[in-house]
Amino acid sequence: MTRMNIKVRTRKTLYVGFAAAALLGGLLVAAACGSESGTSADVALGETIYVEGTDAQGAQITHTTEAGILSQAGCYACHGTDGKGRSIDTKLGQFDAPDIRWSVIGQPMQTNGVTEPPYDATTFARALRDGVGSDGDQLEPVMPRWQLTDAEVNALIAYLKTL
Repeated sequence: MTRMNIKVRTRKTLYVGFAAAALLGGLLVAAACGSESGTSADVALGETIYVEGTDAQGAQITHTTEAGILSQAGCYACHGTDGKGRSIDTKLGQFDAPDIRWSVIGQPMQTNGVTEPPYDATTFARALRDGVGSDGDQLEPVMPRWQLTDAEVNALIAYLKTL
């Protein structure tokens, strides 16, 4: 084999290698973006959970509060249809439901001069299930503790990203 043939073959191998790497990189980026935003089915389920408090089969998702308040509604009852939160008067007094749009809670937040870490899927699941905020502190007792699967938490996140 001549020196010229080796160089041509080496260049072809490099080009094929670069093309394969670029394709793989593009697929990985696309997969990451797709999982971050969720599928349309995830968004639809997340909206159902947010508005109705029901799962994919239409069954009410079990939830309780430390304050003993039970509701048949989803998240919107306190956080509003737009997710921006609001002040609510209850028998136990007034409380402020926070803005839970992902564009807000997925970023570091300033509360009373303290920077709280952003929520991610793990800390958001902990907040929903156990009433623990991204900073590790207990959430208000009126915040329901939801019995959600990981898939339901991810669907709810996908929906909150649309608000």
